[in-house]
Amino acid sequence: MKFDFKRYTLSTIIVLVIFLFNWYMQNHNNIYSQKEEILLMMNGSLQGFGSIRSIAIYTLMFLLFMNSIIPKERSTYIVRSNRSKLFNQRIGNILLTSAIFSTCFHIVNLLLTVLFIDNSILAANDFYLITVLNWVLMTVFYFWIGICTKLIEDKLNSANIAVILTFIIIALSYFLDFSFWVPISDMRLYEILLLSDWTFVSVLILWLKQLGISLIFYLIGRPVFFEKDFILNEK
Repeated sequence: MKFDFKRYTLSTIIVLVIFLFNWYMQNHNNIYSQKEEILLMMNGSLQGFGSIRSIAIYTLMFLLFMNSIIPKERSTYIVRSNRSKLFNQRIGNILLTSAIFSTCFHIVNLLLTVLFIDNSILAANDFYLITVLNWVLMTVFYFWIGICTKLIEDKLNSANIAVILTFIIIALSYFLDFSFWVPISDMRLYEILLLSDWTFVSVLILWLKQLGISLIFYLIGRPVFFEKDFILNEK
């Protein structure tokens, strides 16, 4: 199973263009403002590019991006290969995809913010460091979402249904505003770090929580993958 370089490149360009368009549409009213709270408005407000609502909506784009570049697992290849190795290859591909998607998001956000917002404001708010910390968090967040989606796909034998169900679950976890903790609530990192004093320990806890969810879905998805009938899935 090899990456299709042309499809990978085209999909990445499309993601970058969409992020560029969304960044401008969400921030065009603020880009010439030099208020102290401008970074919070652009990243943590309801309409912000890096807001938790945007992260929930971008889930659908990530899943479509993931399925467009990760090679399909053909039965003719599966039967000749070690399933344990293939499953780990799948996990590696999902991690790579989530890292690329997160990188696209943060490159657009960082470059356009630097272009329009005075560097003194960025430096005073540790914006460059916060961007790196959020990149790690977003990568792991979409990583477990990708594993979860593939788990659902293996159980239901349908990539489309898996994408739809996963997106609905993530969207509802935001829009229903549960009183208890849900994974997407940790994606307020920009807002948290721009509003208050923080330590690397508090950020590390957020990373570990998302990694824990990734591990859970990995352990659940592994036996499901081993039991999947790929020949039946292709019929």
